[in-house]
Amino acid sequence: MLKLDKELKVKIDVYKKDKRAYYSFLILAFLFLATLPAELVCNVRPLVIVVGGKAYFPIFFTYSEKDFGSTLPSEPDYKSARFQRILNGVSAAPSTPTEEKNSFSLQLDDFEEEGLKTAFSIGLDDFDDSEDAVDPPAPAAEVALSLSPRDYWILWPPVRYDYKYIPTESKTGNVVLAAPYRTPARNGEGFIESSWEDGHYLGTDDRGRDVFARLFYGFRISMLFGASLAITGTLIGCLIGGTQGFLGGWVDLVGQRLTEIWGSIPRLYILIILSSFLVPSALLLFLILNLTAWMGIAAYIRAEFLKVRNFEFVKAAKGLGVSNFTIMRRHILPNALTPVVTFFPFEVTAGILALVSLDYLNLGVPSPAPSMGELLAQGKNNLQALWILLPTFASLTLTITLLTFVGEGIRNAFDPRKTL
Repeated sequence: MLKLDKELKVKIDVYKKDKRAYYSFLILAFLFLATLPAELVCNVRPLVIVVGGKAYFPIFFTYSEKDFGSTLPSEPDYKSARFQRILNGVSAAPSTPTEEKNSFSLQLDDFEEEGLKTAFSIGLDDFDDSEDAVDPPAPAAEVALSLSPRDYWILWPPVRYDYKYIPTESKTGNVVLAAPYRTPARNGEGFIESSWEDGHYLGTDDRGRDVFARLFYGFRISMLFGASLAITGTLIGCLIGGTQGFLGGWVDLVGQRLTEIWGSIPRLYILIILSSFLVPSALLLFLILNLTAWMGIAAYIRAEFLKVRNFEFVKAAKGLGVSNFTIMRRHILPNALTPVVTFFPFEVTAGILALVSLDYLNLGVPSPAPSMGELLAQGKNNLQALWILLPTFASLTLTITLLTFVGEGIRNAFDPRKTL
């Protein structure tokens, strides 16, 4: 065990001497750890709200408007003007004709033909036998909330949007495809101010969602998906490849033929067929990709097990009556981990590229889930929106490049010619 620790320490020292690989690992680890608490960085809900000395934590708990003194049982839109009126003790109902006009609602008089001015309504008086004239109904009075102004304090995240929030109002007058810089108006008169006025630091997409928030969440999903796919693929590959290599004979022969047949089926076709009658989801995509993610590492593990199974310490363990599973786990697998560790960063890269490619083709995780592939597709469909395409492409390129440098550093560190 002491010898193994010494060899591992030597390999780590060799890896640290490769400055490009070492600093790439530090940068990638920092970016990944920074995006893990994405809800605390990009969120439409405040971190803390203190109203009248009472603290609320909307980012962790769900509150209704009743909790803040209003009447609705639904969760408030914390960025809306209505919520600000509730906190300021002003009527939460629309008080101006403009606000009433902007609210989306259907009334019976919306279906009247042009020229008819009488509102259609039925009351109990309509069924009376008296011939007295019925007075027209009086206009409904506006419902107002009698709230008193209260002291409040709000702590917002650095970015006041999440990956799926679509704002209904804007200071610049532009919600969809808002640029993070000043642009000429469509009518040629004047300019549209930068989306920074509304807190969109990288602009908005074709649905009005914040690009920075979607890219921030999308990077986290890509890293988690790629790492999870690499881990499960490695475990399955070690199990299948190790079993074939250790047992050999007919088990190895039949296993290799089945693996070759299964590997000849295009993974994209499997995904399209299964997605046609199953509900698309991230879990389904993860399971489908795992059907073939183990094949590459299984071939290397099989070769290592075929070589190590004839060593003297393995024969000695068999002579002592040690079970095959114990021999494989404790004696052979530790000596066959070099390809596993070496190829792990490249497996993560392959998982990320698979997710991005499928999302780009609209075969990946369904909307509104954040995805770098979906942002690339939006950039292709809106070539004038460079604030969508360029940051997404730069983030994906940087991630793949850093993973490649890390993988090359690990491969050099585990090279026996450099560690002996």
